[in-house]
Amino acid sequence: MHAGSPYVEIGGLSLEVKSIIIHESFNPQMDNDIGLIVTTIPIPMDGVTVAVITMPKEDAITADGADIFVTKYVS
Repeated sequence: MHAGSPYVEIGGLSLEVKSIIIHESFNPQMDNDIGLIVTTIPIPMDGVTVAVITMPKEDAITADGADIFVTKYVS
């Protein structure tokens, strides 16, 4: 796994994956499309390249023109 940079070859930190936990109700239609990646060591959070994110409440409304951040996992 790579954290801290969108590029595997530039910056960031490569980490060994201990296990992957897939949501027990996941299906190919992307319902419950969430899981956990457990690494062999803690991922260092520097608050800049790797930071904790908060999830919006289910009924949250985002204002037009608001800044948003997108996080992703790519296998």
